[in-house]
Amino acid sequence: MNAERGMPKLSEPVDIAREADFRLGLALVQPSLRRVSLGERQETLEPRVMQVLIALARGNSQVISRDLLITQCWGGRIVGDDAINRCIGRLRQLSADLDKAFEIETIPRVGYRLGIAKPDATATPALTHAANSAHRLPVLLPAAVAFLFLAIMGFAFLRPAHQAQWSVVQSDVIVSTSLIEQHPAISPDGKMIAYSAGSDPVHRRILLRRLTDGSPLTLTNDSFDDSSPSWSPDGNRIAYVGFKDGEPCHLMVTSVPAGPALEVGRCNTQQASEAVWAADANAIFFVDSSDLKNANRIMRLDIDSGKTVQVDRPPVSIPDDGLPSVSPDGHWLSFDRSLDFIRFQRILFDLKSGRERVLVTYAGSNGAAWSADSRTLFVSASRGRDHALWAYSTDGGPPSRILSSPSLLAELSSGPHGLLAAEIAVGYAGLAKMPMGAHGPPQNLAPDKSRDHAPDVSADGTIVFSAERPDGNGIFALDRNGSLRKLHDLSIDAAALARPRWSPDGRYIAFTTKGANAYIVWVLTAFGAQVAANPLPVEAVGPVAWTSSESFVFPAFLPNGTRIWRPQLFRVNLAQPQKVVPLPLSGWEYVWARGSELYGARYGEDGVWRIDGKPREVVVLPSQALRENWILSGTDILYADDSTANGRRIMARPLAGGPPRVVAVVPRYQTAEGFAIDPVDKSIVYDASLSDDADIELLHLADRY
Repeated sequence: MNAERGMPKLSEPVDIAREADFRLGLALVQPSLRRVSLGERQETLEPRVMQVLIALARGNSQVISRDLLITQCWGGRIVGDDAINRCIGRLRQLSADLDKAFEIETIPRVGYRLGIAKPDATATPALTHAANSAHRLPVLLPAAVAFLFLAIMGFAFLRPAHQAQWSVVQSDVIVSTSLIEQHPAISPDGKMIAYSAGSDPVHRRILLRRLTDGSPLTLTNDSFDDSSPSWSPDGNRIAYVGFKDGEPCHLMVTSVPAGPALEVGRCNTQQASEAVWAADANAIFFVDSSDLKNANRIMRLDIDSGKTVQVDRPPVSIPDDGLPSVSPDGHWLSFDRSLDFIRFQRILFDLKSGRERVLVTYAGSNGAAWSADSRTLFVSASRGRDHALWAYSTDGGPPSRILSSPSLLAELSSGPHGLLAAEIAVGYAGLAKMPMGAHGPPQNLAPDKSRDHAPDVSADGTIVFSAERPDGNGIFALDRNGSLRKLHDLSIDAAALARPRWSPDGRYIAFTTKGANAYIVWVLTAFGAQVAANPLPVEAVGPVAWTSSESFVFPAFLPNGTRIWRPQLFRVNLAQPQKVVPLPLSGWEYVWARGSELYGARYGEDGVWRIDGKPREVVVLPSQALRENWILSGTDILYADDSTANGRRIMARPLAGGPPRVVAVVPRYQTAEGFAIDPVDKSIVYDASLSDDADIELLHLADRY
């Protein structure tokens, strides 16, 4: 701080109207105008943030305690940590916007210290001198000019890649009601937020509210289920997706804060989609497929002409692309790419060159949003109950974990000054049972709010499933008397992916997990004793299908495609890895067996096929969205149907052919987990969303790189 005026005492309250102007390095601070300038760039600060900046500057590189900040800036009133953290975060963002004119160091459990950025003693003065002496360049020797050029280029190529080091300064749940609030979208100026809200996931409207005001305005009032709002770059319009049962999705645009909603396009096949506005405001990116036999791709709709073109060009074998996000500068399109049922990639697609590269491979993300400078992609991802927010730099390098959350982080939206809105899923899912032909709510089999997965039922009605439970994760068995026992311990990640299956005689349970260096096929007795554990050097393994009480098959994913494999069970010493034999069946990712008969489904095609011998289609459904949601039961194939908006239906069709019939309506059906038949009471056992509630949280982020 300038020494030209008398330095106020550190304990004196900060009155910004009476504070003289001063400099922080090359930046000019004008308290009475609440302005900080560096060259032609100017930033206006909130009064409290300016007070904190002055208080830190008064310290003259000394540590200023939090108590002293409260005395100087809040008059000694009781203030929570969030208030101080928000001001510090805003100042750090200011420094980043002004070429790091200063820095604020956190002294753990003490306070903060302000430091002045030191000018680059080599590159910057030399370049400035060269610029000021341009009239003398003709007399420089050619070698000197070449040396200067190489020095500048060397600095550009040898400097370290941009590393995203973001932190949360403040967080607040800004939207939390009895409605399900999803799909947040922060306006370009950071003053408003749009989101979808409704009493259930299929009857929603787009709502609009100020970030600082809790009174929402209903923006849409059409006959659709409205979701996925996206702001135009100028903040005057919002695009959204309208869903109506049995119709391809409607791409809609409405004016802000009010105006008629106009349909600007339609999906070709998808009833629901995700949409984002292009940076040039002339187009909308959305997810669709060319026909029912093809996977989802990223499409671009030109609003003026109505023309739609496919943007991404993945290999034919890629199942789906989705969750698009466009960088503010219009350079990058990011989206998720499904490799198989457990592996995903986050892709960076260069909209200028058409090239793409893989940012990360993981078990799947829930949402993504860009920083205001388009250099960082924020990604929400979950591995079991490990819900986290990550920052990935477009320059490469390792990501940084911004935060961990006890709740699922879903859709993200970013805004200026480090604003990031996140959809927080506060509901839970667990095992449920619905008698065939019954109507109404299902019976809840998981009152302790666990997260249950992939049930299978034995002949005596005992349910086996994987679960993430408060008392531990693993494989569990639930008998008809309600007695629950853990059969095998698993990590959170393994519990989320394991798919246990009973042998036909109910003596054994087989499932697959991912180990440190290989996938493992496990076999347990009905009481949890280990029978076999086969490590497999493959990229992924699908659920097993028992062909007899002592043999099963499973799909394994290799670099050149998928194969069906059969381990030779119970024939060798358990201390030795058991031999696994490949079958002459390729391309099938999900299988069931009925004795020697094998049935399969694969990515890119609807329906179920008989695959032992020449493949032939048996059932045209389930659709690609539910391709793992079918089982064999006696002489029928049972499958989940999503052709109605009132909940999933379980359909049955004879293996020998014939019309389908409805056997059960399963409310709140969880697509990813599948279902099973209880042979004792002929009911459907499945994983149900027992609470669908979701809220919206607003994070204030600061970049520290």
